[in-house]
Amino acid sequence: MTISAIINSIDTISSDNMISNQTANKYIKWLRALLNFALVMGYVPVNIVLSIPLLRTGYTRH
Repeated sequence: MTISAIINSIDTISSDNMISNQTANKYIKWLRALLNFALVMGYVPVNIVLSIPLLRTGYTRH
């Protein structure tokens, strides 16, 4: 499947198969920590996950 076909098929995904923004942020934070560890240990030259922004959740901390 080409990238353009994948992007075009995103609209056909049902809401039952989607994850929440909080869950996606949890995965992004986990990947950041994992690649940061790999960076410190010298396994990777750069942490590319730092360029992925966190998603807005609508939840504000007071």
